[in-house]
Amino acid sequence: DADNWFPAKLGIGGAQQKCPPLQCGSCGFEVHRFSGHRWHRQIDYMHFRHFEGHSYDLVKLRAKLVPSEEYAAYSCQCAWQSTNT
Repeated sequence: DADNWFPAKLGIGGAQQKCPPLQCGSCGFEVHRFSGHRWHRQIDYMHFRHFEGHSYDLVKLRAKLVPSEEYAAYSCQCAWQSTNT
C-alpha cells in the first residue's frame, strides 16, 4: 500500500500538506511510516537490515506488522519503533 510509505499529512486550520520524507540521522536511510500498525514484539535488527540493504521487499517487511488502529510503526535500516498516535 503506497500510502503507508509516506508520512501522514499535517496541517493547521484545515490546511494539510504532506511532510517531507524522514531520514535517519544514524544510518542515513529513509524512515518508513505504517499508519494503523505496530511492530510485532518478536522482531530483530536483521529483519530491517535485509529489507533496506537488499530488496525493498514491502511484503516481507510488512510481515512483521500487527494491525493496531491507534499506533503507527516507523523503521529505517538500523532501528524501529511503534508509537501510540
